[in-house]
Amino acid sequence: MLRTTLAIKFVILISLILVLTFSCIGFFLFRHQKEILYSDLETLAVSLSRNLSANSVYGLLTRNIQNLSGLLDSLSNYEDVIFAWMESDSGSVLASYGHIPADLKDSRRDLLKKQFPSGSDLSGQPSIIFLPYSKGMWLIREPVLAPQIISPDELVLGGQSENPPTVKIGEIYVGISLERVNRALHSMQTRSIALLIAIAILSMILTLILVHWISLPLKKLRQATECVTAGILPPRVEIHSMDEIGELAEAFNNMIEQVSQSKKAIERAYSELEKVNQSLEETVEKRTAELRNSVSQLTSARDELETAYAEMKQMYHAKAAFLRSASHELRTPLTAIKANVNYLCTFNADALGSEGMEIMEIVNRNVNNMHFMVEEMLKMVRLDIGAVPLEVDQIRLKQLVKNCVDELQALQSGISVEVSVPDSLVLTADKAKMHDVFINILSNAYRYTPEGGSVRVSARTEEHDTVIIEIRDTGIGISKKHLSHLFEPFYQAHHGTEGTGLGLSIVKSIIDRHKGTIEVKSTAGKGTVFIIRMQQNPDLSRQMDA
Repeated sequence: MLRTTLAIKFVILISLILVLTFSCIGFFLFRHQKEILYSDLETLAVSLSRNLSANSVYGLLTRNIQNLSGLLDSLSNYEDVIFAWMESDSGSVLASYGHIPADLKDSRRDLLKKQFPSGSDLSGQPSIIFLPYSKGMWLIREPVLAPQIISPDELVLGGQSENPPTVKIGEIYVGISLERVNRALHSMQTRSIALLIAIAILSMILTLILVHWISLPLKKLRQATECVTAGILPPRVEIHSMDEIGELAEAFNNMIEQVSQSKKAIERAYSELEKVNQSLEETVEKRTAELRNSVSQLTSARDELETAYAEMKQMYHAKAAFLRSASHELRTPLTAIKANVNYLCTFNADALGSEGMEIMEIVNRNVNNMHFMVEEMLKMVRLDIGAVPLEVDQIRLKQLVKNCVDELQALQSGISVEVSVPDSLVLTADKAKMHDVFINILSNAYRYTPEGGSVRVSARTEEHDTVIIEIRDTGIGISKKHLSHLFEPFYQAHHGTEGTGLGLSIVKSIIDRHKGTIEVKSTAGKGTVFIIRMQQNPDLSRQMDA
């Protein structure tokens, strides 16, 4: 798996999304079901109260207590009805059903009646209030209306007019319990919470499986990349997927295969060089012994030496051609890998996640290092074989040095830089190549000079038009054992630091092409000074062409 933190993030994210989604749906369904249950109960209560009101007119007019009690006793068929009573228009209780709470008796009953909406006595519509003294209970008041009559006999005989005025002859109060509805809602809420917990657990399990499935190919690529970083060519990375990760794995495998082939070719070339060198040494020793015996043998040995020199030169050019070819062959796969990595980092960052992006950054950094090394190898080969002609011109040395110092200003944090070059000093050289010389030496000086140190560039002219340039720093210095190898290709005096080991080798090649010299003096812990000597000769270009 990837890091535990990535799995936890996936689990939390997906679980939160699912839980929030189902919570919103559950809340909506719960509210909807609650409205339905309360609406059904309200419909039942209104229907009961209206039915009682319609059937109790005769009983109220005749004060027939038995008839009214019979009507109220019929409420026993309804589970939600807890109690009920009928009052006359004067407020006296004529009949009751169930156990009426003590809070609804005597004076408190009168106070409770005031909570009903005013002006509803003659409307014929029931009024419902929530009892403040009892948990989960409604109280319904239904006025009983009847046509205004002179006597009870008139009601029996049917002698009233067509549209007689109505008057309130009494009231019916019905207590409805909300316990059944609340119990059903509580049960529904409990089941919803249990369902949410089950969904959260299931989402965690599925997320962990998904993270594990995604992380397997990335883990293989990370291990292979770590092997490459350690200088070990890993075996082929087997990832059987058709997505971008599979394409990245295929490009990585192609790069490893080409690097492996190039490494074998270089090893074979060096082996051949060793054999040729050994053969040349044997030939030189043999011919030297023969030279001591006769002049004729000396002439023959000279011819052999010239032949051997030609062979060495041919081998040198073969080595340069091989390095140039190998560098060109490496540039294509490196460019392809860099393009794929940039594509993944740009358009698939969300799918890769933070751990995947970390792996991509490692791959990208190593590809950039290899690409820079290949370019430096090409530059060195071109300088050695003279493939890059010098464009000699008159250069104002002070301006060139200041331009290089300005370019490297980002590396000068905490370091003081001094340029002591005469304004009138003009150097005959290739401006671009000398720019590379100063950039390489100054960048090394900044890198190995601690904060609070200093770097000084000075120049002067000595006899025979010799220009001497000194670049001095107060950095960590270079051990004596490294000084003689400092300008060798791929040699690094400070291991574990960034760089290819080709910078100073390129500097040496540029100075040699200008027919100048460069030397280095250093003391560990005290600093380093590079001394460049070049001829201030306007005819230098003609000498180089010759």
